[in-house]
Amino acid sequence: MPTPSLRTLSAIAVVAGLTAAASASPYTVAGYSWDTVNSFNAATLVGGPVTFSNATPFPALVGAERDLSLGRLLGNGTPGNNRRVNMGDQNNRATVELTFAGLNALPNGAGEDFVVYEQGDANQPEGFAVAVRLAGQSAFTPFRYDIFDAQQAATGASYFATGFDLSDFGLAPGAAIDAIRIVNLISTDKVATPTADGQGFGLVGPTGFIPDARGPGSTYTTGFPGGELDPDITYVGNLHTLVPAPAAPALFALAALRMGRRRR
Repeated sequence: MPTPSLRTLSAIAVVAGLTAAASASPYTVAGYSWDTVNSFNAATLVGGPVTFSNATPFPALVGAERDLSLGRLLGNGTPGNNRRVNMGDQNNRATVELTFAGLNALPNGAGEDFVVYEQGDANQPEGFAVAVRLAGQSAFTPFRYDIFDAQQAATGASYFATGFDLSDFGLAPGAAIDAIRIVNLISTDKVATPTADGQGFGLVGPTGFIPDARGPGSTYTTGFPGGELDPDITYVGNLHTLVPAPAAPALFALAALRMGRRRR
């Protein structure tokens, strides 16, 4: 997470008139449309085992935009190459965090708000869950698992798209986030909300229902096989225009107050 001094500098830049760039590169992948100008542009490995691989078949991103793939945000690979992150396994949890380098935030708009792309073999998704952080706060929500919504074939692979609605994390309309965390599911994970046959989705915990892996075209008949709990996360697309983080005015006011006290 950025230090207070960096946040203060960002707040000053916003107050001075820094605005979001105009739409630059819109894409549609697996039914979701997004623009790289709204993408997360910083990431951190919080913990756990990860490996990196090329994500060449990802059917979007050109040139420098490929540096917004998750592997590149984590500093792996060479500029201009898509890189995916293979996270953990059925016994070991890995966690990555995505943020904005500037003091920006993603608002809770109408419908789904961001989409996570995971690369795998056709009709064989891999399990992961997501938590979000309200802008200006330090704590993340509980992790949530959702059944994937669509897949799109690429050369030698498929991309599984899972859309997330910030309202499902308990955020009010118009509230905004400044970070998300992604974890791989492990074999003991259960989820809170049952589907009709006793599997489910929703908040992740030690009790509840087997995560339902049967999205569109999935070959699974129950939950995820143990070997499919090492997701290859490639990219996160944000589905709304970014806004200045709500914390910015408060931080700027705090900085101004401290400067005033020094003058006395």
